[in-house]
Amino acid sequence: LVTDGLFLENEKLSRVSQITAKKGYKYNIIRHFQLTFKSLCPTFYRFLNNTYQTPTHQYISGSKEGHFVWSQEGATQGDNCAMAYYALGTRPIIEKLNNATDATQVFYADDDSACGTLYELFKYWEELCKVGPEYGYYPNAEKTILIVKHPEDLQIAKDLFQPLKVKVTCEGERHLGAVVGSEEYRVKYVSDKVKCWVKDVEDLADIAKDEPQIAYACYTKGMSHRWTYVMRTIPDIKHLMAPLEEAIANILIPAILGREISVLEREVLELPVRFGGLGLLNPVNTADREYKCSKEITEPLVKLILKQELSLETLDRKGIQDTKAKLKAEKETRHEEQYKCLCDRVNSRTKRAIMLGREKGASAWLTALPLKSLSYTLNKQEFRDSIALRYSWPINDIPKLCACGTKNSVSHTLDCKKGGFVSMRHDAIRDCTANLLRDAGCKDVRTEPELLPVDPRKFKPRTNTKAGARLDVSARGVWSTFERSFYDVRVTHPNCLSNVGKPVADIYIEHQKSKKLEYRERVGERVGERLIHATNLHHFWRNGPRG
Repeated sequence: LVTDGLFLENEKLSRVSQITAKKGYKYNIIRHFQLTFKSLCPTFYRFLNNTYQTPTHQYISGSKEGHFVWSQEGATQGDNCAMAYYALGTRPIIEKLNNATDATQVFYADDDSACGTLYELFKYWEELCKVGPEYGYYPNAEKTILIVKHPEDLQIAKDLFQPLKVKVTCEGERHLGAVVGSEEYRVKYVSDKVKCWVKDVEDLADIAKDEPQIAYACYTKGMSHRWTYVMRTIPDIKHLMAPLEEAIANILIPAILGREISVLEREVLELPVRFGGLGLLNPVNTADREYKCSKEITEPLVKLILKQELSLETLDRKGIQDTKAKLKAEKETRHEEQYKCLCDRVNSRTKRAIMLGREKGASAWLTALPLKSLSYTLNKQEFRDSIALRYSWPINDIPKLCACGTKNSVSHTLDCKKGGFVSMRHDAIRDCTANLLRDAGCKDVRTEPELLPVDPRKFKPRTNTKAGARLDVSARGVWSTFERSFYDVRVTHPNCLSNVGKPVADIYIEHQKSKKLEYRERVGERVGERLIHATNLHHFWRNGPRG
């Protein structure tokens, strides 16, 4: 309820109370609503009639016997047309109430709210009880709450509404997932919410000890959005989010990573994945921004509600889109500034790691859902080691000596050719490329195709003219039906001694030039075929531009 402050500050409603009615529907609402659809929106009527004319089975999740309950409103949650169904169905009720009373009203699906003086609200309630049943809408007094703004009006409100079995309070009440009422009630409501969320974070941390990838996906894709709505609808709750941030930083993240983190590392992990972080947002830092953005975006709609406009024709839709674009640009600028600030504060090794994490495609494995059917799942060691590689953190329990006899380290493991790890990474990318070309419908896809023999005297000295020379993948039909294209993969380690001081872009260019000099003349110009070059940097995958 971002508009709550605007309602309370309106001069017309200087003595304000708010009434929120949660209605209990009878089945005949469907018949009444369908008649309304037929007159207001004939083109939409047939579809809604087919969807809502009879109750449907709502199967109970997890029931082996196939137990179900009847939906008395056709299709409810999950129906894309549900909001249009309610909007059209309640339109005649809204119009009659708007003409008969002076209270400021707003409907959301079957939830109705009104704002005004006590006597305006009393008249509104009487009119609603009279008009609603005509359209199948039955107000439920026991589920209706009257919130009185001024304590001195509380007794008058009780005298008016308690005989109707309406709950009267001067504190506040939950409404549409947010809260309306006094500052003290809002603080209590949010604090209670935070306690529940902290408990959920702790439970998720227990799961993360054994399944860190699943816990990470659960948090970023689902759990973290539970408090986003509260932050967008309730102002000034930044300080109330501190216990939640403590649980995230001190319990959940160590459980996911398998290690404790410093304050500076927490700031790095807060960055979006595309900026080299993990997208583990700090709710203390985001609370005020979320509310501010939500208020700016909904301001045109709030103005229409305050004016009690029944048509959206005057809604400045372009202005809303422009506001969203502006806020999105500001958010991107803020992330860029935060990224640069952190790069100045962290050590050179971590800075290099964050820069590599920003490369296109380098973070796709983090944003993908851990679907077992697609082999996207990682066990706890694989996931934590991958995170450690991403940020150049030490990996525990690695052998002290390599198979080649050299002192072992992460950098040496990625370079040593004796263990075959370099070849394994290269071949995995080669085979993946070949499979993707087959799935795309290309013909004659081959791995390590042998090039045609050539006369070395007709080529430049740097060109590979050896008999039996090969590239990694070839396919026909990529660019045109019969044209044959060649693909080559090169694996390199961006943090090895020869690369650690080079910009990432220069590493790409260096390897691309090397492959071009070696094969382009033989493959591209003489044979009339194309060479495409791809580079794999360490565990950061990126396609190089076409050679």
